[in-house]
Amino acid sequence: MKLPSPALVLLLCGLPHALGTSCKLLRPTNTDGTEVGLIIVPGAYIKGTAYQPLAQTIQDLSPHKLWVGLTDGYVTDLPNPLELSSAIQSCKQAMVQGGMKTDVFFIGAHSLGGTFLQMYLSDNPRQAKGMLLWGSYLTNSYPMATFSVPVLTLNGDLDGLVRLGYSWKKYREFVAIDANFSSPAVYQKPVVVVPGLNHGHVSTTDILH
Repeated sequence: MKLPSPALVLLLCGLPHALGTSCKLLRPTNTDGTEVGLIIVPGAYIKGTAYQPLAQTIQDLSPHKLWVGLTDGYVTDLPNPLELSSAIQSCKQAMVQGGMKTDVFFIGAHSLGGTFLQMYLSDNPRQAKGMLLWGSYLTNSYPMATFSVPVLTLNGDLDGLVRLGYSWKKYREFVAIDANFSSPAVYQKPVVVVPGLNHGHVSTTDILH
């Protein structure tokens, strides 16, 4: 008899929250500018700490005093709805305990993490000022025009999993919101395709080159 994975056991038992999620805190490298928090949710079977090079690069390039929290410790390294809320709250708590004074948070997610993040923010829109999807996109359950928070959809033309057709579909949704590119939607629901970027680059140092 093949035993279910720990993640499946959690789902079957209906446990309400995480047993061991954690957060790796990256303190701001810029002491000036607006104070902002960014929380990152990993893709499937990828440790949260794999996104540290990306996070540090975002900090270095940002004009803001940017705190970053890398969610980690999911069962079998698989982000899931049962653990996501506590993982996010763990990062928020770590930032506040570290000295963060603002309540302005953005949450970014890669791949499958983005699928679960959009479910979470659809039900809890006050938990973030905006959502960043990398190697991911809003599913048909969540139309771009009516999604509860601003969304950046960023994929690569070499993604492999998120094929160009999906990015094109999301771009058409964006254009349907504002064909003249003259409304706040230009900044609130942008769709970006990065040349030469593949699905795995987001969680490796390759994205820096």
